[in-house]
Amino acid sequence: MHENFGVFRREDQMRRQGEIVASLRERYEGVVVEDKGQVFNNDLTQALELGFLLELAECMVVAGLARKESRGAHARPYDFPDRDDVQYMKHTLVSVADGRPELEWRDVTLTKWQPQERTY
Repeated sequence: MHENFGVFRREDQMRRQGEIVASLRERYEGVVVEDKGQVFNNDLTQALELGFLLELAECMVVAGLARKESRGAHARPYDFPDRDDVQYMKHTLVSVADGRPELEWRDVTLTKWQPQERTY
């Protein structure tokens, strides 16, 4: 994820990371936990955590590819250098259904502080 899906993102790298994550999820199906202990089973814990991390990585890739703008810490300066408040002033929600991530958007509720472009 560090090489292809960092803060500054490119579509081709994100797609490549999606392929890597998909490959790792396939390999994960064959994970075997040899430790059969029922107390402090670190092997089981690590295997479960790996599965959760792979699921999270897949959700991140789906959401990152869908957001075609640069905002805050997730910048696409090469293909979408500007913010797009009209289309993307939304929360990105990803849920998993039938083993696949599904993307959904929710409008941001603006309160006292109006969003502004970062200028340094």
